[in-house]
Amino acid sequence: MKQLMIMLIMLSGFYARAEWVRGTITLNNGQTKTGYINNFNNEDALLIEYKWKVKDEPTKIQSEEIAEVQLHLNEGTLIAKYLYPSCIGINGEFKKAKSKAWFRVAFRGDFDVMAPYSELLNESVYLINWPGEDSAAMIYIQKQNGSIATNKETLLRKSVATIFANKCDAMIIAVNEQTLIPLTIMDILKFYVENCKKKQ
Repeated sequence: MKQLMIMLIMLSGFYARAEWVRGTITLNNGQTKTGYINNFNNEDALLIEYKWKVKDEPTKIQSEEIAEVQLHLNEGTLIAKYLYPSCIGINGEFKKAKSKAWFRVAFRGDFDVMAPYSELLNESVYLINWPGEDSAAMIYIQKQNGSIATNKETLLRKSVATIFANKCDAMIIAVNEQTLIPLTIMDILKFYVENCKKKQ
């Protein structure tokens, strides 16, 4: 796994408290603001409070203007992104939500694996976000998403085909032929790195 070149961002232990922590805000236009960020705990937060120095008066930045937030907590660095989640609807097609929400980066490589912002590590929900996209699509893994009554194999095939189209066709074929039956998100990451990862 040393060659995976994927950074694991700690999820467990990140109970967000209302306090100012060191961090960096990256805006959609590429501008960065490093200073102190109010450690929010609401995935629906529309405004993020920031100040350059501890004694400064805070300014509020609209979440819609932010590409990424990094919070340097005692437990490690938390990276969050404001995205439209999308999941498979009753018609069997992916549907993007009407509003954005904050998600944590669980793994970072050619793409980001996102997890719910306000929860601890939850193996039932993972979404994939590709660079430059403002949405994250849920990936339905066999062992996970236990609350979903629909056929898991169908959901897995559909989500992999949608998320990795023209990016990792080998994975789509492997899932369809059942030579790849991922039980965890690490199975997806391992296959991608071994078969489709971009050359440095």
